Amino acid sequence: PKPVLGKLVIGGGLLYGFEATLFFAALERAPAAIVGLVFYSYPLWTTLMGFLTGLEAFRWQLLAALGLGSAGVLLVFSLPTVGLAGPLLAAGAALVVAFYFIFMQLALRDASASVAAMWTSAGAALALGAASAITREGIPAAAIVHALALAAASAFAFATLYEAIIRIGSTRSSIAAMLEPVTTLILAAALLGEELSLRVLVGAALIVSVLPLLASVGHRDTTAPAADSL
Repeated sequence: PKPVLGKLVIGGGLLYGFEATLFFAALERAPAAIVGLVFYSYPLWTTLMGFLTGLEAFRWQLLAALGLGSAGVLLVFSLPTVGLAGPLLAAGAALVVAFYFIFMQLALRDASASVAAMWTSAGAALALGAASAITREGIPAAAIVHALALAAASAFAFATLYEAIIRIGSTRSSIAAMLEPVTTLILAAALLGEELSLRVLVGAALIVSVLPLLASVGHRDTTAPAADSL
């Protein structure tokens, strides 16, 4: 339906596009380690928003999973000394992502994961394409192949994330997404030859331990606000 399509396009364009802008602006002002550390606070904000909106019933297991994952992220990322601009932009990106998770849980009541992935991606592409045209900052020809590869990876990520939100809700999906730093570490070690310290391995183990804890919580509540509240 057109109203649902409009919400998906606007959600992708405004929320995902805005989050991406804040995230990359943070990377220009602070090291990736500190940006990643601050950015991965978004499961905390998503969980709090889920509790406050009634989309997720309060459970101690969720807080325990959030605590383990956050501790693991702290160990995985280093803490260089930087100014405030980068971390504040990363925190802004984390808050926008949290709102995006909640928004999509409501929107996915009226659209399948694959359809939602297509239209939110289209919205993000329109918004960021317009920003690129206005600022006259395009993609260099040498980067097009890499951009297309990232597009394919993002399409898969969108679809699987939305399927997860449909099944377990935005709160648990955001906590499970803390596995992203772990997969990054594994790929960095395998493809780039980066060494994994004991501290990083312990952090990765803590993050992985979140998954069985999340599985023990059970299904999310279905007594959530009506879809027209979107």
